[in-house]
Amino acid sequence: MKLREQTVALKGGGTALLRSPGPADAAVVLDLMRRTSDETHFLAREGDEISLTEAQEAAFLAQVLDHPGQLELLALVDGVPAGECGLDLVRDTRRCRHRAELGIAILRDYWDRGLGTAMVRACLEAAVGAGFEQVELGVCADNPRAIRTYEKLGFRAVGTIPRAYKLADGSCRDEIQMVYIIK
Repeated sequence: MKLREQTVALKGGGTALLRSPGPADAAVVLDLMRRTSDETHFLAREGDEISLTEAQEAAFLAQVLDHPGQLELLALVDGVPAGECGLDLVRDTRRCRHRAELGIAILRDYWDRGLGTAMVRACLEAAVGAGFEQVELGVCADNPRAIRTYEKLGFRAVGTIPRAYKLADGSCRDEIQMVYIIK
């Protein structure tokens, strides 16, 4: 699905343009994925685990634009790529088509400016428009900033997966499962 472009004001000044990336944005999206994955342990992957080629990412982004149950969102702050967010079916079966899964990644330089809130709100609005009945996500238990944001937006914790992430140093982090009920 394609997001209607929107511009949002950020804390501390500046604006962010939220839009659906297309095939021409493949290199930008891959770069964001790698950079955000390397900046923090809050994501489920390391940057070097992203093995998609630019052509593969372009094909994926083209397919998403036409899929009613998928959304990709690119955030540009004052014209600079700052984050990406996605919404996808949990599973494409009749029993699960009412559920969407949300993922988000923002470069550290843009944290604490309201960008994540704006991006998640845009995804929730798209989920409502697409007919989803709930949106789910997993968040690292040691990421209180993100947890507060999700709670503020109406998500609630429904469980914890212990030791969900194993970091390079051997330590583990729990993942909190959260859900936003639409209807």
